[in-house]
Amino acid sequence: MYPFELFSESAKGVLMIAKTEAETAGVSYIGVEHLLVALMLQKDALSHAALTRMGFDGDAMRLTVATAHQSGKPLSRQQIIPTSHVKRVIEYAFESARSDASSAVDTGYLLLAVVEQQDELVAQILAGGGVTRESARSTVDKLRRDGVTDASRPTGPGPMPQRYHFVADARGLTVGLDILFPAEYSAQQRSELMSLIESAIRKV
Repeated sequence: MYPFELFSESAKGVLMIAKTEAETAGVSYIGVEHLLVALMLQKDALSHAALTRMGFDGDAMRLTVATAHQSGKPLSRQQIIPTSHVKRVIEYAFESARSDASSAVDTGYLLLAVVEQQDELVAQILAGGGVTRESARSTVDKLRRDGVTDASRPTGPGPMPQRYHFVADARGLTVGLDILFPAEYSAQQRSELMSLIESAIRKV
């Protein structure tokens, strides 16, 4: 079980963008390819800086994924669930952050997890850019040394974050989590993100 409140705000945003990309593609799942596109589109994030430095273009990446899914038809939001590959990406990102004694799972960890757990389509996209596990990690590490991070939360007085108490059953155990959502998140955004988190937790 993983404490999803440790996601950086940018990383939480990536999950929302990935779901939107899957909806736009008209497929019934959130795949690793949608995470990769989302990591590129989240422009306030370390992942965007890393992918840009490695020579990727967001529009070209989206076109590749859209072409692969061109037979898809619009589906209801309730039908869209993360694939097992996506669940492994999340698990790997958490484990990497914990190994580094990091206080947050940022988009850099998600990006490296995507590179590590890539499926066929993602492997095609990354290989086209000449990306390897080593080159991705080197790029992310270099950006971190240069002070590039996910967008920080605003400091000073402002709207309070919204707390949500979440209870899930996994492997016969009932586990409670307190998750903080940014104050500006709508009820729909909270519901969609919680749906993604619940689906991932129940498979861990």
